[in-house]
Amino acid sequence: MNLLIFRYQMIQQGRRFSFFLFLTCECLLGTLTALAPNVGCFALLRFLLGLTVPASVATPAALAQEFVGIKWRGRNLHLTYLYRSLGGVLLAGSVFVIRDWPHIALASTVPFIAFFLYWWRSRLPDWLRWRAIGCIEMGMSQADAARRLNDSRSVVHLLWSQFESEDSVSGRHVPGRSRVTKHAGDRYLALSARRKSKHYCASAHGRSFSGNRNKNLSCYNAQKPAQYTPVCC
Repeated sequence: MNLLIFRYQMIQQGRRFSFFLFLTCECLLGTLTALAPNVGCFALLRFLLGLTVPASVATPAALAQEFVGIKWRGRNLHLTYLYRSLGGVLLAGSVFVIRDWPHIALASTVPFIAFFLYWWRSRLPDWLRWRAIGCIEMGMSQADAARRLNDSRSVVHLLWSQFESEDSVSGRHVPGRSRVTKHAGDRYLALSARRKSKHYCASAHGRSFSGNRNKNLSCYNAQKPAQYTPVCC
């Protein structure tokens, strides 16, 4: 039920506005819970409060994963669940200190008011897909900013740049052996060779040969066939 309402609101107004809307409902219902006159009213308010929690928690996590690189997405997800677990531990510990349930309701609601300070932060990002449809220019600029932040040149591109500038693709030189990138650098490794102005010849090796050679060297399969093979004098 919560996801259906949240998804409809998110599509219509975007995640940023939906986050603050559900945050407002969460703070309001949490405050009214502390003023509940009986158990029935308390249970009803807590039920309505529970409808807003998944949306207010999932929205910042989703926004954070959209604007980081692939390397940090898994870490951000783990940190999100870590903070959520720590919040549950702190709530359980606060029960031993605060014995009155209206005070517990206020103690678990009032700190969330501080998140409204993000409303005046103009750089707080919104849902990129929603902006790409509703606000095309803003979405394109936001996508370009995310691309610049997360764009990292591949190992193949770096090797080719080094090959053009230094006429070599490796700091080490073993005569008669092709150059191979380290497996920790990139998933798609390149098999290349040291090119000399006089001591090289064109190679007819295909992709299967390059892949088998990389397997023997404990590397990933090469995505690009070898272009040159050094010839020792």
